[in-house]
Amino acid sequence: MQGVVKGDFAFSSGTTSAVLAVDQKGANVKIIADRVANEWTVYATKDIATCQALDGKKLAIHSEGGVSTAMTKNYLATQCPSAKPTILIVPGSDNRLKALLAGQIDASPLELGDAITLESQAGDRFRLITSFAQTLPNIHPTTYYVNGDFASKNPDTVKALLKAVLDQHRKIAGDTKYFSDLVIKYLPSVNKQVLDKIATQYVGLKMFDVNGGLTEENMKGTLDFFTTAGAVPPGLQLSQAADLSFLKAVIDEIGRK
Repeated sequence: MQGVVKGDFAFSSGTTSAVLAVDQKGANVKIIADRVANEWTVYATKDIATCQALDGKKLAIHSEGGVSTAMTKNYLATQCPSAKPTILIVPGSDNRLKALLAGQIDASPLELGDAITLESQAGDRFRLITSFAQTLPNIHPTTYYVNGDFASKNPDTVKALLKAVLDQHRKIAGDTKYFSDLVIKYLPSVNKQVLDKIATQYVGLKMFDVNGGLTEENMKGTLDFFTTAGAVPPGLQLSQAADLSFLKAVIDEIGRK
């Protein structure tokens, strides 16, 4: 993020809330497209069947300001406000997966791939207690973003990047083998025993939107959610944090699917 803020490089991708936070402080970073749809879930040991049952249990989160943390806190506040789990900081969904398997924690938000691994390796010990993909489908926690000054001076480069992204998203759509081949190429250490299940889920759930995923409406909803959740201080305007004109121009050129 800091590299994009300072202009050391033009593009990156990551948590939407991180973009909102730096823009709130005066940075000029613009969200331009969705990277992956909301894939977050919360898994817990079998004895925890409800939100209320998290009371007194060890619940691991990424960080106080993480996007999964904001969604988890919203879940607790709306579904079981009297529950008081013991909060532990364990950065990284993969590390929280390891902690669950080792019996070091009782519950945690997990990314889709880690959730599939958990179910494959120890489905008899854990259960899904909520899926934010289902309860918060219009929240976009992970996005592509660009240095705003660079974008204003190099609009064609921004559009070229978005064309390349959407080209890959459209190749992935309906083609689990193509997705699996990409994963093996760029993440050779992936657990190949569960890769087929991961590919089936990501492709079947259409996690990579063929039209870039973002609209003014769902970005406004995402901003409002993270503001209400306390991940971003109030007052930020959507125009400060996102510029969807590049995505619109690309869709106008290549067509909507």
